[in-house]
Amino acid sequence: MKNDFFESDLVSQNISAKILQFVKPEQAIKYSIIPTTLGDDGNLILVTNSPQTLKIQKSLSKELKNPCRLFFGADENVRSALVKYYNFEGFHRGDIFAGVRERGADSSPLALEVERAIRDAEELG
Repeated sequence: MKNDFFESDLVSQNISAKILQFVKPEQAIKYSIIPTTLGDDGNLILVTNSPQTLKIQKSLSKELKNPCRLFFGADENVRSALVKYYNFEGFHRGDIFAGVRERGADSSPLALEVERAIRDAEELG
């Protein structure tokens, strides 16, 4: 599947609350996705900075209960949008799981292992 690169600045787009409601904050953070608009075909247009998320478009459409089209975006563009639209401050503090923990979302063994690996990598520089 070919995914296009999303170049526009997500923060300056002022995405409407109506569009943002398609994706819960926990989903936005878990999958690193930002909804931008509904396409003419009814597909929810999403931008992600995660190659893993690009691979799960069909299952993501099921979870969001709406057909989706994914675009790949620059890491900082998506991170800044998560902060603006979903009040997720963890990205700017370096602890990407802080916001998730505050909302009580994912404390699965896999998430904890990823968190531990990130902390170890930060300590090593």
